[in-house]
This record gives sequence, structure tokens and C-alpha cells, in this order.
Amino acid sequence: MADTGDYLFVDNSLDWAKVMNNWEGLTPEAFTIYLINRFGDAFLVDLDGAVHMLDIGACNCKKVAGNKDQFVALLNEHFGNWLMVNATNACVDAGMTLGQGECYGYKVPPFLGGKIDLNNIYVTKLADYHQKMGRIYQKIKDLPDGTMVEMVGE
Repeated sequence: MADTGDYLFVDNSLDWAKVMNNWEGLTPEAFTIYLINRFGDAFLVDLDGAVHMLDIGACNCKKVAGNKDQFVALLNEHFGNWLMVNATNACVDAGMTLGQGECYGYKVPPFLGGKIDLNNIYVTKLADYHQKMGRIYQKIKDLPDGTMVEMVGE
């Protein structure tokens, strides 16, 4: 297994409450941030200790482990998927370097039909990206599945 740190976002200076506020209704009511991959997907620990994955590309949040110990035990099995290893490696190989506070983002998110492909990925500030994707989530969360959505101004 590769070094986990190569696939994680680290920035202790962010105001995480502000960064995550647009995901209300999708994430657990109360949580702490455990890990964030380089695509901005967040692993959250709820008040009961369960670990949830906020998958920005899919615009969903799912419980992935009952607690941190179980998460660590499952990480080997799900390493590539949870930490977006192939996509991260492709970005690095293409010269897409991340600076402080930056992550990889989708121009058109997969939940709106975008591809996980270098042509659809760019480098962005994680805080801005979470705010943008969270605003999109808030606008579409009550729409029936299959509703056509046009991205204007985002």
C-alpha cells in the first residue's frame, strides 16, 4: 500500500465549520473532521463515533465504519477508492501540483454527469470548492432523480 499521507489534504488553518456549512442535511447533524482526501472528500466522525464519507463527486454521505478502529481496519481494502488513488496519481503525473489549502476539483461534478477524467479536473482552494459544491447540493437536494440541471454561474 502507498503512503496514506500522499493522498490526504492537510491544513489546520481552515474554519471547518464555515467550510462545511453548505452540506447541512447531507452530513451527520454533529461531527468532527477525521480525514480529507485530495479531492476534498471528507471522513467525518459523528457523536456516536461512527465514520462517514462525504463524497463530493457523488454528492452523498455514507457511513463507512462503526468507529475509527474499524475505519483503519477497512482502509487497506478501500484505500484506492476512498483516497482516490488513481485519480490523484493521474493528476500528479500530469503536473497538477497542489499548494497550501488546495485540492483537486471537478469542473462538472460526477453527480451532474461529469467524468473523473483529467479534462474535468482542476486545482482549486478546498474551502471555495466545498462552498461551491455545497451550494449546488442545497439547490438540487429536493429535485427528483433524473431532473435535468444546468450549471449557470457556478
